[in-house]
Amino acid sequence: MKNKKDHQLISKLIKTTNKVIFNCLPIYNCKDKKLVDNIATLTYEKELDKFKDQFEVINCEGMLDKVEIVKLLKKSQYENIFDLTIDPVEGTTNFSQGKNPSATVILCTENRKTLKIPEMYMNKIFCQKKFEDFFWKASSIENFFLVLSNNFKNLKVVVLDKPRHKNIIKFLKNLKFDVTLISDGDLLYSVLVLYHEFDIIYGIGGSHEGVIMAGIAMSLNYFFAFAFCLSNNIYKEIDSESEKKFLNTHKFTTDHWYPANLLIEDKNPLVIFSFLDNFFYFKKPRVYPKFLEIDSIICYNLSLIKYISELSYDNN
Repeated sequence: MKNKKDHQLISKLIKTTNKVIFNCLPIYNCKDKKLVDNIATLTYEKELDKFKDQFEVINCEGMLDKVEIVKLLKKSQYENIFDLTIDPVEGTTNFSQGKNPSATVILCTENRKTLKIPEMYMNKIFCQKKFEDFFWKASSIENFFLVLSNNFKNLKVVVLDKPRHKNIIKFLKNLKFDVTLISDGDLLYSVLVLYHEFDIIYGIGGSHEGVIMAGIAMSLNYFFAFAFCLSNNIYKEIDSESEKKFLNTHKFTTDHWYPANLLIEDKNPLVIFSFLDNFFYFKKPRVYPKFLEIDSIICYNLSLIKYISELSYDNN
């Protein structure tokens, strides 16, 4: 990331996330997950169009849920300075059901420094750097956790509570790990690894959230590794032919783990979370007579910064 762009760039992206929150708040607890994603995505489309000479959205979570993101992902005619990967609402199910946590998230890198990938499934692990050597020396993910159990005590692991994780959850509990199961929002829980509330996030989830996790790891010197998983291995009705073509083109296989720098070449990516609901150290947006107050965090240049911004109703 070019330093001369820092302040202006972050300000534009924070304002964009704030507008997404402003437009989504009226439908909190609407029981319609797709409606939430569509409103957030359309807001991103409108707001980022103001800066179309500076940004291009190359990855956006939502295609697996059939969200209308085609216009947002359209190829820009400009020589853009920055690439964006967006999760319009991380924790969409939570937000649509009136539960926490949820946030809108942006990853920003220099142009052509983030790999454009299909939205598919990805096996992901996010943790502190001190576990990295153990991971690459392990013969399998089970072996990795077995070795950790012999070298560390009281490790806290977060896993998505999905049928596909049934065996690994049982395995972790048998090894006496402190396992927290979540229904949604694994990307959000990576924030709590940064705040040392948990030690490891593990499981199969969306690939675009994985790209953002990779950005956090590279920005703050944490560890992230991934393995691609074909979507029709999770849900048989999904056609994975485009995913197979992508894997073949980039010489990825589904039986191998890869490091974060194969997703992101920018050595100093920027990640912004803006929160739609309460989440440990972060409060849901506060409504005042003339403005909305919103909590965000900025992951950049080895710094984790909590940021509180105000969105004036007069500007909307």
